[in-house]
Amino acid sequence: REPSLIKKRTQDAEIRRRQILDAARFALRKTPYHELSMDDIAQTASISKGLLYLYFKDKEQLFAAVTHDMIAAIGERIRKAPKTSSPLEDLKGALVEMMAFGEVNREYATQFVGEQLSAGKHAASIQMSFQALLSDLGTRVQACVEAGLLRPHDTKISAEVLTELAKLYMRRKYLTKQIDRPLSAYAPEVLDYFMNGFGEKGARRK
Repeated sequence: REPSLIKKRTQDAEIRRRQILDAARFALRKTPYHELSMDDIAQTASISKGLLYLYFKDKEQLFAAVTHDMIAAIGERIRKAPKTSSPLEDLKGALVEMMAFGEVNREYATQFVGEQLSAGKHAASIQMSFQALLSDLGTRVQACVEAGLLRPHDTKISAEVLTELAKLYMRRKYLTKQIDRPLSAYAPEVLDYFMNGFGEKGARRK
């Protein structure tokens, strides 16, 4: 085969796969994950169900791929978030990117499809992707530790706490309708809870 023809077919396959992943995310805007069918996704992607099954054998495999894709995209945004002379500002910048991403992809974020898949056959690979994300966020936490802004600790645990706080704000905005500003506007508040907890500075123990 001509190398150029092989390259084109590979590119076409990648484009089609991207089309399917995007369609799966978009389909969640209309239908909850547990009700969504491969027919719905094929229709959203404007392809036949047979072609869809050439790429993914079932809905669980498809959304596992979507989950990997989403986690990788968040990690990329965190890595590219601008860095300053302040590790704390850099950590806030990473939070802003993470929460802004959740806003753009709110249908996926509020349903937490990745969590629904975490007990399935793709759990191990999804956990590996999530650990990579925690490492990306953890590098900014570690910079705060090295600057003396946080005491030494397991930075992956801190990164996981930060992601859970961010998810809490997604729930507050989209599920319980308790807040109405853009999610990224709450990044300073999330960071404050992370750094200072819920206690009052100088409070005495009884």
